Amino acid sequence: MTVSSVPGSDRGDRPQLWWRALLVASLAVNLLIAGAVLGGAWVLHHHGGPLGPGHPNGPNGQAGGPIVGPVGKFIAALPPERRTALHDVIAQYQDASVAFNHGMAAARRDAADAINAKPFDRAKFETAIKSVYDTEFSGRTAMIPATAQVLEQFSGEEREMFLRMLRWQQNPDAKAGEAPGQTKAP
Repeated sequence: MTVSSVPGSDRGDRPQLWWRALLVASLAVNLLIAGAVLGGAWVLHHHGGPLGPGHPNGPNGQAGGPIVGPVGKFIAALPPERRTALHDVIAQYQDASVAFNHGMAAARRDAADAINAKPFDRAKFETAIKSVYDTEFSGRTAMIPATAQVLEQFSGEEREMFLRMLRWQQNPDAKAGEAPGQTKAP
């Protein structure tokens, strides 16, 4: 006796709808995993690994390295020969950058633990998040000499480009009281 010949069965030879949905979901997950693996292999092959040649924060003066924030992003956008010329200045601050990253990682772990605490302890969270902010502030403040030394190496044109990127300069057409970089509503 087949499924279609069972009295009251209207399924026929079709698979059940939930079975199809399960197969589609399984295919989607498999494609996602395959894409992540193949994408990672492509990056590793073409860019020499997560911090290899060609990566924005890679070695050999490829980018800002220990110089973080807007200056690091600006350096990463410079032509390779210009980044290489800045490498020696930037390399002086590698140890400070590593110390900052370790401090930030520990502060963020503590904050994550406070967020996930059961029951939630508001005082513990506030203390932990203040530590994140204080650690970030002290690290950024400690990098002021590095930032100044790098900016000293920029040409006048590069400093102008950097200011345009920051949007800190007042637009000459802006009205008094408008914030730099603010655009008028249409």
